[in-house]
Amino acid sequence: MTIQNEPLLEINYPSCAMTGTQEAKIAKAIKAELAKSTVLKDNEKEVKLWAFDHNFDGADKFMADFFKEAGDQLNIDGIAFHPYGGNASTMGSFYDRYKDQHNPFQDFLNFYLIDF
Repeated sequence: MTIQNEPLLEINYPSCAMTGTQEAKIAKAIKAELAKSTVLKDNEKEVKLWAFDHNFDGADKFMADFFKEAGDQLNIDGIAFHPYGGNASTMGSFYDRYKDQHNPFQDFLNFYLIDF
């Protein structure tokens, strides 16, 4: 599940602009609510949560703010991208930059290319 589709988009039709800092706080709240749910069975609480879900060219600042706010508690399982702006090499750059930084999350950095 992505936290917010295209969080950097704010236009005339329904949209919801969101910062990386805000998204980190929402990710924390979602994971906490899932963990304490009395409606879901234990195996249903393991929802994969993806951050960002927008174009490559907006990812750097957004995710830097996300990581700064999240600290060691990322509360996400991956980062989703759209291919409409920027360069796909952004995914490789993110992997190289963050693969060792979020121990024990070295294997967490899953990247998803979402193309409708």
